[in-house]
Amino acid sequence: MLEERLLRRQDETDEQYQIRLTLMKQNGVDIDWSEIAELVGDGRSSEAFRKDSYGIRRYHNSIDKTDDNETLLEIKKERVKLSDLRCETNRQVRNLARIENIVDLLKDNIDNLSEEKPMINQLLLHENSASGNDGIIILSDLHIGIEVNNSVNEYNIDIAKERLNKIVYKTIENGKRHNIDKLFVVLNGDLLSGELHSSIKLSNAETLTSQIVLVSEIISEVIKELSDNFFVSVIQNNGNHEAVELIKDDRSNKNNYSMLINEMIKLRTRDLANVMFLDSINNGEMTVFRVKNLNVVATHGDQIKLNNCAEQLTMAVGFRPQLVLLGHYHKPMMLSQLNTDIYVNGSLVSTDDYAFKLKLYNPPSQTMLIVNDEGVDASYILRV
Repeated sequence: MLEERLLRRQDETDEQYQIRLTLMKQNGVDIDWSEIAELVGDGRSSEAFRKDSYGIRRYHNSIDKTDDNETLLEIKKERVKLSDLRCETNRQVRNLARIENIVDLLKDNIDNLSEEKPMINQLLLHENSASGNDGIIILSDLHIGIEVNNSVNEYNIDIAKERLNKIVYKTIENGKRHNIDKLFVVLNGDLLSGELHSSIKLSNAETLTSQIVLVSEIISEVIKELSDNFFVSVIQNNGNHEAVELIKDDRSNKNNYSMLINEMIKLRTRDLANVMFLDSINNGEMTVFRVKNLNVVATHGDQIKLNNCAEQLTMAVGFRPQLVLLGHYHKPMMLSQLNTDIYVNGSLVSTDDYAFKLKLYNPPSQTMLIVNDEGVDASYILRV
C-alpha cells in the first residue's frame, strides 16, 4: 500500500506533485523514478522525470528557503544521511538485498560524470565483407585497488591503468590484423581487490567503495576505446574477490559486488553506439553465448574444479560447450577435456603479497582468442 505522504494532495497540479515527489526522493525517500512517473501520470517516461530532477534541484537550491516552509519542513523530516555519498554508499553496499537503490543513488553522479566526460562514438560501418573471424579478450583478475611492492612485482592504480592500456592496444592490433567482425569482451571476475582476506585489506590502497567506482570507470573507458574500433559484446561474470560474505560457505551469487559494477558500467557506456551487453545466468556466475559456430561458457572459475571443468559445466548448462573461458588461477594455460577446449586467463596484478609468500610468479597478462567456425584459430597471451 502506498504511503500517505506520497499521495497527491487536493488541488495539487502535475507539476507541483512532480516537484514534491522529486525533492522527497532527492532527500532520502525510497521511491523510484518509475513510481514517480506512474503517480504523476502525465504519460512521460521515468527517464524524463529523472532528467527533470536536475533543474528542480538547481531551482530548489536557489530559491529563498522561506518561500515554502511547509515543503521544507516535510523534506527535513524525510532527510536521511545522504550528504556524504561515500558514507551512504558504504552503508548500503554492505547489504545488496536492494542493489537497485545503490544504483539509483549513484545515477545522478554518473550522469554528472557523463556530462563532464561524455562517452559517445559513431556507429561503425563494415567497409569489407565479413571475414569469418571474431575476437575474444578475457579481462579478469585485475584486482584494482591493491598495492604491491616486492622484489618481482610492483602494482598500483597507475600501473594497472598502464598495463590495461597496453592490453587494449594489443587487442586492437590483433583484431585488425585478423580483420575480426566482432569483439567479445569477457569481464570474467576479480576486477577489484575487495576485502576477501585480512592480508588483502592491509594491501588495499582504496576503500571498497572507491574500488567499485574506480574499476567501473576504468572498464568503461576500456570498452569505449575498443568500441571505437570494433562492434563489442560485453560479458560480465562474478568473481570471488567481489563477494560480499568473507566466509566461503556463506557466499551466494546474489550477494556480489559485481552486480553493482556491472550496472554502473552499463550506465556509463549507454551512449556508445557499438556496444551491447549479454545476460549472465545463475545470478552472474556464468554466461553462455555463441561465437561463430561455437557454444561458449565463461565463468570466473572459483566454483569449479579445473580437472573436471567440462563435465561440471555440462551439468550446469545442459550441454557440452566447445569452448570454456576461465580466470581465477592467475596463470595462462590451455587444456582440452573430451571435445571442450578450456582457456584459463592470466592476471593483471601478477604476484601479490599472498602469491609471493608461496613463491608463485607469473608475469602480468591477459588472453585473446581469434575464433572462426572451425574453432580457435589463434590465441595470444598478451604479456604486459
